[in-house]
Formats: sequence, structure tokens, C-alpha cells
Amino acid sequence: MFWKAELHTTLDTLPIGTLYDCIDMGNYKSLIIKGKASQKKLKEVWKKLYDDYLKLFGVPEQFKRYVRLKARAARLWSDVYLKGQKWKTVLARVADFEAEQEIGQIKDDQSTIDEVLIGMAQMLELRYPLEKDKVTVTQFYGYKKLIEKRTKKA
Repeated sequence: MFWKAELHTTLDTLPIGTLYDCIDMGNYKSLIIKGKASQKKLKEVWKKLYDDYLKLFGVPEQFKRYVRLKARAARLWSDVYLKGQKWKTVLARVADFEAEQEIGQIKDDQSTIDEVLIGMAQMLELRYPLEKDKVTVTQFYGYKKLIEKRTKKA
């Protein structure tokens, strides 16, 4: 039996560290503020939060490029196997290779959330650290926009 749980259900209350725990490790239990919740309920809440996140902040351009390259490779591979156009094998391999390079670049470019928050605090000239368990997703992207405005002016 599960007790009524208090969960993070909006991006205004969800700490940025919890978002990364859910994305990177699938740790949906970190959505629980107190109490217990079923895995089904946690997945349902996570799906809504992630949908809200994507609606507000979009999909990263590098990931969109990766998906386009994988789709191109899939079309080429289907031509090779379904239409017998074996000459497209090299093109399909190149598209697969480019997609893997893109995803590798995304992984190489990733910093930990702690590193990002330290950099943000420095750029915002704050006298206190930004903590991943206290800064909400909404606040994080507000800080990000502020930094982008400041760097455009410079």
C-alpha cells in the first residue's frame, strides 16, 4: 500500500538537479518530496514534467541534427535492403558515422550540473553559490536567459 505522496509536479518547484537525475539516470524517485509513490505514478508525473520542459525550452539543436542524420541513414539503409540499391551502402555508413560523431560531440560537451551552476553564479556575479537542489528548472532557465542577454550586449 502506498501513502499519499507529495511530488514535484511543476517546473516551478522541480529542482534542476532532480531534472538531471531523472533525465540522466531515470531516477524518478527523486520526484518525491515526502511519502511514497508507485513507479507508475512517478512515470506519469515525469512524463508530464518532461513534456512541459520540452514545450517551454525545446529540443537542443545538436540532438535535432543527430535525429536528422539517423533518419537519413535509415532511409538509405531501407533503399539498400528493400530496393536492392547496394551502391547506397557507403552513403548509409557515412550518415551513421556522422550521427554517431554528433552524439559523441553532445556527450563530450556536457558539463555536470554543478559545473554549470558554478559558471552561472560567476557570470551573474553572485556572492552565493547556486545549488542544484534549490534552484528550480524555471529559475535555472531564467538565469540562462539573463546571461545570454548580458553576453549579447558585450
